[in-house]
Amino acid sequence: MNMGFRFFNLFGRIYGVTFFSSIAFCAAATIFTAADLDRAMRRNSSGQEFELKAKIISARLNAWIAVEDDTGAVILEKCRDGSYPTVLRAGDMAVLRGSISTFVISFATAECRSIDIIGSDAPPVVHTVSIREFNSGKFDSRLVRVRGLVKDVFRDELDPAWTYLVLTTANDAIYAAFMTKDQKSFDGASLIGCEVLVDGICNPNEGGARHHTGRTLIAENKDSLIVIRKPVFWTLTRLLVVSGILLAALIAVFLWNIALRIAVERKSRDLLRSNIAQVKAELRVDERTRLATELHDSVAQDLLGVSLQIDTALRIADTNRDRMLQMMKAASRMLKMCRDELRNSLWDLRNKAFDEPDMDKAIRQTLAPHIGDAGIRIRFDVPRQKLQDSTAHDLFRILRELTSNAVVHGSARNIMIAGVLDAGKLRFSVQDDGIGFTPDSRPGTEQGHFGLDGIRERVLRHHGTMSIVSSPGKGCKVSITLS
Repeated sequence: MNMGFRFFNLFGRIYGVTFFSSIAFCAAATIFTAADLDRAMRRNSSGQEFELKAKIISARLNAWIAVEDDTGAVILEKCRDGSYPTVLRAGDMAVLRGSISTFVISFATAECRSIDIIGSDAPPVVHTVSIREFNSGKFDSRLVRVRGLVKDVFRDELDPAWTYLVLTTANDAIYAAFMTKDQKSFDGASLIGCEVLVDGICNPNEGGARHHTGRTLIAENKDSLIVIRKPVFWTLTRLLVVSGILLAALIAVFLWNIALRIAVERKSRDLLRSNIAQVKAELRVDERTRLATELHDSVAQDLLGVSLQIDTALRIADTNRDRMLQMMKAASRMLKMCRDELRNSLWDLRNKAFDEPDMDKAIRQTLAPHIGDAGIRIRFDVPRQKLQDSTAHDLFRILRELTSNAVVHGSARNIMIAGVLDAGKLRFSVQDDGIGFTPDSRPGTEQGHFGLDGIRERVLRHHGTMSIVSSPGKGCKVSITLS
C-alpha cells in the first residue's frame, strides 16, 4: 500500500478534513468509461462526479474494488459511508457512482459511494504476464498472473497486516502484497527460494513498503498463490559450504594420518633400537656363555689333564724314569693341543663364516687356514637359516678338526665334504685320500691325541652318532649325524 496515501487518508477521516476539497465544485455526474476515469484521476480532476458501468474483476481487496470494461481497467476506493451490496462477486456487471478526490498534491483517487448490480458476465480474464510486462504499465489495474522466484518476505513497517513477497526473475523484480491480518497460517518465510504463481491486481499507484515506488501486485489472499517448484536443497552456496567442510575434514584426516604415521614410525624406531640392543646384549651373553663352555670343556679339561700328567711324572721320576719321560711327552702334546684349542676359540670370535648364508662358502672360509695345498670339494646342501648358531659352531669345529687331521696326520691331498638335512637331522661326512689308519688301534688320550675324542663329545652333545671307516693306505671317511 502507498504509505503516504494511507497516512493522509487516515488523517483526513479522523479529523473530517478533506484537503483541497474547498476548491472542488459539485457538478452533475458524468458517465465515464474505465479509461476516461483513469485519465481524469491522472489529471487530478478533484470533485468530478462520475458514473461508471463496468465488470467487477476483484472485490476482495479490503477497501478497494477493481473493475474493467472494453476500454480499460481502474481501481476505486470504497467510502466508509457508501452503499454497497452485501455480496460482490468477480464477473458481476455493476453501475458504480462516486467522485474524484485529491488527498495528496498530484495524487487523486476515485471514491465509490454506491454500487448497483445490474447483471452478471463471464468471469474476468486473468492475464499471464512476465515481471517485465507487469512493470511496463500495459496491465495496470488488470487481473494478472505473475510467475517469479521468492527472494525475500517481509511485513509492512507501518501496517503489519500486510505481508510482501519480493518476486524476481533474472533482471526484474516486483512486490506482491498479501493481506495477512486474519490469515495466521500464512507462512511467508517458508516460501523463500520457491518458484510461485501469484494472481492479483496490478496496482500502479501502490508504494511505500521499503521505499518501493513501483507497481505492486495486490493478491486477494493466500489462495492467490500457488507454489510450482520448491527450492532445490543443493544450491551452489550449500554445495560450496558442504564441499568446504568435507575438504577441511579430509585435510584434517590427512594431517592426522601423517602425524599418526610419524608417531608410529618414531615409536617403531625406538622399539626396534631397543629390540636390537636387547638382541645384541643377548648375543653377547650367549657368545660369552658359549666361549666359557668351550674353554671349560676343552682347554680347562686339557689343562687339568696336563697337570695330572706332570704330577704323576714327578711322583715316579725316581722309580720309573722311562714312564716319567713318556708322561712328560704326553703332557707336552696336551699343552700344544690346549694352545691350538685356545687359538681356534679366539679365531672363532673373529670368524665371519657364521654370518655367511651360503654354507659352502662358510665351510671353505673356515677351513682355508688349515688345509695348506690340499684340494677340497664341498657339497653341503643345507640352508644356513635351518641351523642354530650352536649347531653351526660345533659343525665348523668338527669339520676343521677332521680336515686338519686329514692333512697333518693322514697326508691327504684331496678332501671331500658333503652334507644334507634328512628328516630334521643333519647328516654330513668328511672323506680324504690320506694314508689311513686302523680305527681300533688309533692313538688315544694316553698318547696325547684328543682330536677324535673331542669330536665325539661334541656329537654326543647333540645326541648324534659318529662312524669312522679307514684302513692303512686307503684314506679315511668319517660320517656324523646330529639331531
